[in-house]
Amino acid sequence: MRRCKLLAFMMMAVTLLGIASCITDPEFKPADISVSTTTLNFSAEGGSATIELLSNRDWKLEVVGEEVTWLAVSRISAEASEASHTITISTLPLDGVTRQATLNFRTETVYASVRVTQKGNVSSAVTSFSDDFASIEEANVAYTDKGWSFYSSDPSDVYYGWRTGLYNSDKYIQIAPYSSSQDQVVAYATTPLLNVRDAAQKNLSFQVALYYKEEDASKLEVVASTDFAGDYAAATWTVVYDATFPAGASMNSWKTHNVNLEETYGDVAEVYFAFRYTGKSNTYRLDNVVFGDTAGTNPDNPNNPDNPSDIGDNWKNPAVSAFGDDFQSIQTGYISYVSDNWTFWSSDMSDINYQFKTRVWEAETAVDKYLDIAPYASSQAQVTAFAMLPKMNVAESAPKELKFDTALYYKEEDQSQFEVVVSSDFAGDFETATWTVVYDATYPAASETNVWKTHTVDFSDYAAADSLFVAFRYTGKSNTYRLDNVIFGTPEHMNGGNEGNGDDPGNDNPSGGEGNGVYSSNLALPTADSSSEAHYAVKVIVDGEEYPALKLGKSEAGGTYTVGNLPATGDVTLTFYGVAWKGKSCDLTIAVNNGGQIDGGASKTLSLVPNQGAAQNTPFTITFGDKDFYTLNLTGVTENTTLTFSTPNAKPRCILTGLNVN
Repeated sequence: MRRCKLLAFMMMAVTLLGIASCITDPEFKPADISVSTTTLNFSAEGGSATIELLSNRDWKLEVVGEEVTWLAVSRISAEASEASHTITISTLPLDGVTRQATLNFRTETVYASVRVTQKGNVSSAVTSFSDDFASIEEANVAYTDKGWSFYSSDPSDVYYGWRTGLYNSDKYIQIAPYSSSQDQVVAYATTPLLNVRDAAQKNLSFQVALYYKEEDASKLEVVASTDFAGDYAAATWTVVYDATFPAGASMNSWKTHNVNLEETYGDVAEVYFAFRYTGKSNTYRLDNVVFGDTAGTNPDNPNNPDNPSDIGDNWKNPAVSAFGDDFQSIQTGYISYVSDNWTFWSSDMSDINYQFKTRVWEAETAVDKYLDIAPYASSQAQVTAFAMLPKMNVAESAPKELKFDTALYYKEEDQSQFEVVVSSDFAGDFETATWTVVYDATYPAASETNVWKTHTVDFSDYAAADSLFVAFRYTGKSNTYRLDNVIFGTPEHMNGGNEGNGDDPGNDNPSGGEGNGVYSSNLALPTADSSSEAHYAVKVIVDGEEYPALKLGKSEAGGTYTVGNLPATGDVTLTFYGVAWKGKSCDLTIAVNNGGQIDGGASKTLSLVPNQGAAQNTPFTITFGDKDFYTLNLTGVTENTTLTFSTPNAKPRCILTGLNVN
């Protein structure tokens, strides 16, 4: 019996010893990585500095920044260790503006960051800056474009700092650190160095939206610093504007803010502005940041950023006999529709969400673009809003009718009305003009939501009118009305917005047509990428088959590609398939060099149609539409003729395949 007890005791001791050894095993400890400093500052002369890094997991280095060829790190990876590593970071001499990079030392689950700043001998402060975050292609990753700097008091995960956001076609950055172990997270999104003194417009505008699961007292402030040098804790930050949503504010509604910097920083030539988040549960989203010379485009009112009630001068344009708009020029939702034709007004102009605004809805097979009105968060008991067509010459219209599509949505159904109204005495004031209802497009109670309905309005009663104002008038609050495919008379094209969609015969810029089914190319396509010319060798998958293709441009930089040794000379035909990036437009210019012409000229510009498959990375699975195939005539082609395909910075990205000269 004693022998059994002794044996049991010995077995228990062995077991406890094993447990104790497991507890000291690093694999059973939480992953941890730390650095001795989070900021390094270098002068223009360059130099070296060291940091100490300690990690109980294997790690490797990730460098975040634009063209970081000026910086060297002595060690880029290491295995887990109980001893720290000494890492040397060196910079080359700098003759130019200040440059920055972030070094992320990453394990599989956590990371530590070091922000490296090299002060230039030339001021990098700019008098204008804007970012609509259009370059974002993936959600929930670090944002590295446009010179922003980011910091979070909890750098252990990208989710606890500012990160990219995507919803349908909306792109923005956001902060939502609710899963952080910290009681409160402080996170900065900092602009590049700005020169307010020399800016033509000393104004900062931006849009924010709120979301929360459990509402807390999170704050979002605009802060400024004139001594920031990479260390957020050491810098002096002054609050210049409070953009915090009040308790109980509506979620998922964009609100525009305008900050006048004239009095506070009007004479300052170098200052950083940052969006500082303090909190944990509330999610803040940030979009359409505009400063300085570009600040004239207020997302709420592109006509006059200083006076939201200014409706612009479109209503003064001469009367037209035909008009059409399918809103395909819309690129971003929840902003004003920029147009030389439409005029908009609302009884509550304090926020774009209380007016007619743009919307984009993406499904797997199509992208739907339209206007909508949904003022349910307005403080007014009832909102009246107008979307007015250009002045119509009904006398010369044929047919004398208006067609349009509507769809209904509501959270809490109310008695909202949607009517077509006309006025012959409108003179710039929607409230004093005489409006006559000619058609009631209001949905009856309990109507089906999210279903498009087509309406036709007979204007034969106004057959003699040569100067008539026609508008869609919304009266209500809760119900959402959507508007699309507006046609009066027989328009030659559907081009009501400023962007255009390539179907306007007046701009000598034809859209494509039905294809020939040939996706291979007899022109030499690139076999390697060129970052300097922003052209890329990619693949497309069409009907299950893979073909070589050419991608031009990147997020906000146009691309160019020149091909020679054309397979035929004399008078020949160029054919190809071309699409713009998903949810974007692209202007493709084809220039003929060293002899020859294209469609009778030296170059030809085409507006390509966006395609759902033109997104993410190669290979791209493309389903070509009936407007994606192009045929162009080349004359006088010689053995020395080359073709240059290029895109501009404003509308840069497209994919081409099936390029053939015959």
